[in-house]
Amino acid sequence: MSNSQNKISLEQSLKAYQVMHAPSKFSWKQHWAQEKFSSPDMLTCTADEQEQFKKRLKECNITMCTGIKALQGVPVTLDVVVDTITDIANKSVPKTSRKAIFSTSNGVRPTGDAAYDIWNGFQVIDMDIKDSAMAKKLKLKLFKSLHKCNWFMGITYSSSGMGLHIYTKIAIPETVNMPVMEGCPTTSDTQKRKLLYLTNFRHKFSFVYIACLAFADELGFKKEDLLKWLDKAMNKPQQGAFLGYDPHPFINTGFFEDFIYYDYDNASEIGAADIDWISHPDLRNIFKGQEWMELNNDNGLEITATADDLIVNAHTKVHYKHNERWRLANTLVALYDKVQGYNYLRMICSNDIKNRELQSDCETAKRHKKSIDPWAVNRLNSVHGFNIKMSIEDKDFDEKEIFTAMDRIENPTIIYEAKQSKTFNIKANEYLGNIRNELLNACGRITLIEAGAGVGKTEMVKMLVRTGKRILMVMPFTSTIKAKVEQDPDWYYCYGNKKVKLDRDNNGLCMTIDKFAGLEQIGGCSAIKAAGFDYIFIDESHLLFQSEYRPVMPRVIDMVRNTEVPVILMSGTPSGELTFFSNAVHLRVIKEETRKKMFTVNLTDKPNDQLYHMCRQMANDIANGRRILFPCNRGTLYSKQVKAAVMYFLQYEHAIYDEVNLQYYKKSNVGDEFMDDINIEKTIKDVQILMCTTYLSVGVDILDKYNFSIYFEDLMMPQEVEQFANRLRANDLYINMYVAKNDSEGNTRSLHKYKAVDFEIDEEEKKFVISIIQLCNSMIERNNKEYKSNAIVYAMLKDSTFIEHNPIDDKYYLNLTAYKTVCFERKYRDYVQQLPVLMKGMQAYGYEINSIDRKSFECEGMEDFANLDDFVKLAYNEQLQLNTAHIEELMDEINENNLQLFKQVLRGMFEIRKGKDWKFDMSNSKLTVKNVEVFEKVVPFFMSFSKRYDCDQIREIFDHCRNKNGTFNFAAIGRIKTLVNLMYNDKNHRLDLPIKEFMEAAYKFSDLGAAKKSEIIDFCNEFAESYARKESKGDLVINYSLVMMEKLKDKFYKLFRCLINVGKPKKKDGNRCSMERVELLWKEREDGNKVINEKASLWLSDFLGIDTIHEETIDDIADTSDDVI
Repeated sequence: MSNSQNKISLEQSLKAYQVMHAPSKFSWKQHWAQEKFSSPDMLTCTADEQEQFKKRLKECNITMCTGIKALQGVPVTLDVVVDTITDIANKSVPKTSRKAIFSTSNGVRPTGDAAYDIWNGFQVIDMDIKDSAMAKKLKLKLFKSLHKCNWFMGITYSSSGMGLHIYTKIAIPETVNMPVMEGCPTTSDTQKRKLLYLTNFRHKFSFVYIACLAFADELGFKKEDLLKWLDKAMNKPQQGAFLGYDPHPFINTGFFEDFIYYDYDNASEIGAADIDWISHPDLRNIFKGQEWMELNNDNGLEITATADDLIVNAHTKVHYKHNERWRLANTLVALYDKVQGYNYLRMICSNDIKNRELQSDCETAKRHKKSIDPWAVNRLNSVHGFNIKMSIEDKDFDEKEIFTAMDRIENPTIIYEAKQSKTFNIKANEYLGNIRNELLNACGRITLIEAGAGVGKTEMVKMLVRTGKRILMVMPFTSTIKAKVEQDPDWYYCYGNKKVKLDRDNNGLCMTIDKFAGLEQIGGCSAIKAAGFDYIFIDESHLLFQSEYRPVMPRVIDMVRNTEVPVILMSGTPSGELTFFSNAVHLRVIKEETRKKMFTVNLTDKPNDQLYHMCRQMANDIANGRRILFPCNRGTLYSKQVKAAVMYFLQYEHAIYDEVNLQYYKKSNVGDEFMDDINIEKTIKDVQILMCTTYLSVGVDILDKYNFSIYFEDLMMPQEVEQFANRLRANDLYINMYVAKNDSEGNTRSLHKYKAVDFEIDEEEKKFVISIIQLCNSMIERNNKEYKSNAIVYAMLKDSTFIEHNPIDDKYYLNLTAYKTVCFERKYRDYVQQLPVLMKGMQAYGYEINSIDRKSFECEGMEDFANLDDFVKLAYNEQLQLNTAHIEELMDEINENNLQLFKQVLRGMFEIRKGKDWKFDMSNSKLTVKNVEVFEKVVPFFMSFSKRYDCDQIREIFDHCRNKNGTFNFAAIGRIKTLVNLMYNDKNHRLDLPIKEFMEAAYKFSDLGAAKKSEIIDFCNEFAESYARKESKGDLVINYSLVMMEKLKDKFYKLFRCLINVGKPKKKDGNRCSMERVELLWKEREDGNKVINEKASLWLSDFLGIDTIHEETIDDIADTSDDVI
C-alpha cells in the first residue's frame, strides 16, 4: 500500500482490533471458553482429557501435503498434525521428504493472491535458532508465557530440531465483509483478506517477540540474536511449514478457534502489560520495509457502522443462547432502533424463543444504548444475509472538533425540568431580599431557589429571621458558618463538638449538614416540627449530590422528603435537586450580569507539560500585578512544586527574585492568620497565589479589588468551576484550565469525544450490589460475628457506604437512597467532566469559551531551564523532610499518660487548630498542632496500634517502616495494622473461615520461596474465584458480577501483600520475586487478652505505592491528602 490518504495503514488496522478486544470469557464459543483442564499442556493431561480437548482440534482443518513440492494436498484436522509430529517414525525422515502443512482447509495448496482468499486463519511463527539447547529452553519459556492466549495452539521443534514453530489459529468470517476492513477504500475482497492476514501475522509475531525479550538476560541471548532467529518468510500465506519430530510438543489446552479480536490485546497475560506492542519501536523497525506497513502517529480511532434495510430470509432461523441473543439485540437496536431491531431479531431467532424475551432484550439495548458487537455483525452478515459495514477513522483532533462536539450538546446543567417553575429577573443593584415576599409566596413544600453568587441568599434568610420567622438553616461547612453567621446575635450556631439545641430563644438556628443529619437521634423530623420552625433552608444544596465522601447526605435527602416543615434548597449551581425531589417547585432568579466571564482551555501534550505551561503563565500574571486563585485538591507537596516552578519562571523570565507568597486554604490550615483574613475580613491581603480545596468552594467571599486569574489543573464539573470562580465577588472572571491531551504513558485521552449519560441502574450494577449483600450476610450466617473479622468484607463495606447493617435482624440491606445518590453523582460527574460537556456547561453559565493548544513545553533558550525539574524536586523534598520531622515530634508527644486525650480528639471532642506548638487547651477543648495533615495521618494509626502495643513499641513500628530517604511509608504501616488485626482475630477465634483458609493457602504458596508476579496474581485470583463460588447461593452467582470479581481479586492481592513480603523481580531468577512470611516481633501489651509473638525477625520492606491506606479521620471535609507525607 502506498502512504496516501485514501489507504488504511496496517497500524490503523491493529488499533481498530485493539478497540474491539474482548477477553475469551466473552467468546461466543462458551463451551470451549469455560472448559478447564488439569494442565495447560495437553500431553500431560489424563487420557480422557486429551480426547476431550482434541474435539477442538478436530473442528479445524488444515491442508497437509506429502512434501513441500507437492502441488496438491489433503484436508486433515489439527489433531492429525499433532499425531504426525509425535510419530517416532517421522524422526528419521529427511527434511526434503517430510510432510508440510499449508494454511488452507480444502486440500488446495495456496498460490498467488488467491492464497489470501482461501486462507483459513492458521499461521506459523518460525524461529530459526540453530541451537538445540537454546530451542529447548525457549520452547518451555514461550509456552508458559503464551498459553493463556486462546489463539495460541502450541509450540514444537522445527524439522531440524534446532528451531521452533509456534502454531496460531483464528477463525475467519464466512464473508469478506469484515468489520475492520471497511476502513480500506478498496473494493477487492482479496485486498480486505490480505489486510486481515497481515494484521494477524503482525499481531502474533509481536507477541512472540515481546515474550522472547523477557527471557533474553535469563537465557543469555541478545536482541540482535532474536532478530536473526525470527523468520518473516511466514508472512505470506503461500508459505508452508515442514512437520518435524517432537516427542512432546506443547499443545495449549487453552486454545480454541475464534475471531481475531478475542484475546487480542492481553499483553498483561505474557507479563508485558506496560508495553505498547503496536507502536513498539523494535517492531515498527522490523516491518518498516514492508509495503503493507505504513507509519503514522494518528490517534482518536473511531469505529462506526452502517446498514441498509432488507428483508431477511425467514427460513434462516437459529436457536441462539441468551448471551448470543443480547449481543444480536444490542447490535440490531444500535443500527435500526428498537422497533425495527426487534422485528429483525424475531425473524432470525427460532420460534421456540418467546416474543417477550426478545422484546426485553431490545428494550434493555435501547435503554442502555448498548454498542455494536463485532461478533454479531459477522453473524448477521454471514448467516442471515445482512450487509453491515464497519468503518475506521483514525486521526488526531484539533480545537475545532472540540467546539463542534460542544455545539451538539444540550445544556448539561439542566437534567430535568420541574413541573412547577418560575423565573425572576433582578437588576445589578438588586438582591433576593428585594423580592423575598414574591419568592415565599411561590414556594411549595419543597422548593429549589436557583440564584447565582452575590445575590444575597444568606442575607435574605437573615432578613426573614429579623422579621420574626423561625428559621433552621443548614450550611455545608464550618467555614461557611464562621464567615456568614457566627458573629450575628440573632443566631445560635453549632458545629464541631458544640451541641444542638432546638429550644433556644434565637429565631435563627444554623448548623452544619452533619449536625442536621444527626437530629435523627433526638427525634428527627418530629423534633424539628415541634420546635416551631417556619422554614428549613439548605444552603448550597447541590453538594447533597456531589459529596459521595460524606455518607450523611442520603440521610439529609430522606429528611427533606419526610419533614412537614417547608424546605427551601438554595444553590447557584443545582445538580440533582430536581432529580431526587421530583415535585419540587423551581424558582430561578437571574441577576443582570456586569462582569466579564471568560473560560479558556489550554491543551498540552503531556501531564508534565501541563504543570510547566501553567506555572509559566502564573508567573506572567504575577509579574503583571495579577493575583492567582488556584483550586486544587492535590495537597501540600504539590503546592510546594507549584510555588517552586512559578518562582523559577519569575527569576529567569522576569528578573523577579522575591519569594512568592503562596497560601493553601484548606481545613488542615484552620488557625493560620491568612485563613482568618479570608473568613472574617474577606481579603487575601498580600497573598499572590491562593490555592484552595473544596473548603473554599462555597459560602466564602473574597471582596478584594485586585485583578485575578483563576487556574485549574485538570477537568472538573462545571458546577465546581463556577462555584470556585464566584468566591471573587467584585471581579471579572478569567479562568484558565490546563488539560493534557495524552496521559503519562502517551495514550490519547480523546478529549474531543463524549458519551451521553444514562442514569438507569444497569444489570451489572445490580449484580454488584446483590453480590455485596450476599457476601456480608453469608459471613454473618457462618459466624454470627461482626464483619471486621473478615478483612475482605470490611474493605467492601468501606467502599460501599450504601450497604447498611440492621441490628434488629442482624442482616445487611441496601439503602436505596444512598445507592441512587452515589450512582447519580458518579454518572453525572463522569458525564460533565468530559471536555466538550464541561465547556457547554461553562457556556451555559455565561462564559465566553476559548481554546489554545500549547503542545509540549518549549520556549526560547530552553537550556536556561535545564535545571527546572531539579528546582521543583528540591522544593518537594524539603516539604517531605519537614513533614517527617513533624511526624517524629508528634509521636514524641504521645505517651501512655495522654493516650486517652488523643482518643477523645478522634471522637470529635476537641477542636483542632494549626499553630506553632503541639499542646492541649483543656479549658476550651482545643488542640493546637503544627501540622494537621500529619496529625490526621499518624494519630489514627497510633491509636489503633495502642490497643495492642505500648507507645515505645509503636514508635519502633513506625521507624521500621521508613523509606531509604528516612521518610515514613504509610502503605507499609497500614499493612502491619491489617496483619495485627488478622492475628488478633485468629488468636481469639474470630477470623472468618475463608480468610483463615486464605492465610493458610498464602503461607503454603509462599513456601515456594519465589514466584513471578503474574503467578502471585493468578494465585490470588483463583482464590477469589473459589471464594465467590462458595458464597453464591441459588440463582445468585457472584462470579457473574464483573465489578465484584475485579474488586475481590484486588482485595485478595492486597491481603496477600499484608501476609507475605514480596520482593522485586530479579532477572537472573527468571523475573521471579522472593516471598517470605511477614512476622511480627514487637512485644505486645501484657494487660488484656493479647498475643505475644516471640519470633526473631521481621522482614518488611519496599511497600511503596502498592496500597492506599484509608483511615477514618476527625475531618468532615474531603481534604485530599498527599500519598506520602
